[in-house]
Amino acid sequence: MQIRLLDNAIWIILAIVYGIFVMLNPGGMLSLSLIQFTIYSSLPLFFLAAAEGICIISGNFDLSVGQMTGFIAMSSAVIVTGDLGFSLPWYISIFVPILIGAAAGALNGSMVGFLNLNPFVVTLGTYMLFNGLTRVIRITTVYEGFPKYYVGLAGNFWSGLPIFLVLLGLLYFLLNHSSIGRQIYFSGSETQAAKMMGVKKRNLNFKVFLLSGILCGIGALFYTGYSGVVSVTLANETLFLAFAGAIIGGIGLKGGSGSILNIVGGVLLLSVILAGLAMLGGISAQMRQALYGIVVIFAVIFNLIRDQLRDRLIQRQ
Repeated sequence: MQIRLLDNAIWIILAIVYGIFVMLNPGGMLSLSLIQFTIYSSLPLFFLAAAEGICIISGNFDLSVGQMTGFIAMSSAVIVTGDLGFSLPWYISIFVPILIGAAAGALNGSMVGFLNLNPFVVTLGTYMLFNGLTRVIRITTVYEGFPKYYVGLAGNFWSGLPIFLVLLGLLYFLLNHSSIGRQIYFSGSETQAAKMMGVKKRNLNFKVFLLSGILCGIGALFYTGYSGVVSVTLANETLFLAFAGAIIGGIGLKGGSGSILNIVGGVLLLSVILAGLAMLGGISAQMRQALYGIVVIFAVIFNLIRDQLRDRLIQRQ
């Protein structure tokens, strides 16, 4: 019981932090519109945090999730708005960012999996690659020309939330009730044992980064629906937030542990903090950057303390 409570501590922390902001500004934090906005604004980031979290669970790391998402969003925008001289039906256009995300993820996965290169170095390189390619494709914001349903699927709270819940359920099933999900967890926690049981690490790493790219593609679609436009800076500051959301949500830095559902709590916590600070007077861009650094440091420390407490509880049992 204590271990389960510790593993799901993010929801207690979320309730406490939200309660503090409610006491400081009850009129603002309890308004239905703010609650809806806080939840809605966290949906795109969740997919990046999930992508990062799955990589960490498998014993890897992906530095490129933010820049990859921006690249996917911009390249997809150029395609679906007809800038290349042709148009696509809306029911095909919504799959464009997912396909581009799969291709981008496969690039990372091929180098990490099949070429056995260091994931940190590889994704640092693709971080810069995707960042540069985004500006090569277009240096101005794409404001119009999007198919109605391309931006409409995640264009508001009531359309985005049901789709998010369905995708969350599919992702949960994949990680907890499928063979590849078990391999991802096992590979991150017991590398040698995984090899003895026939888990091909290189093939699995390719699949992990492929899934990461697909999730970034879905995140790009949600970011586009959320903002209604695609700029060259879209998702630029999300890497550290995605990392923090995953770690605070219970993904162990050592790999092999964590729940995809608790990542939702981690991302919601970040959104509540940003919304609460905004209600108390707002923060500058410089202070926001400092806040992101504090959040990442807190996430690492929190992860360390949680792991130590968990180990002690297991030893007592």
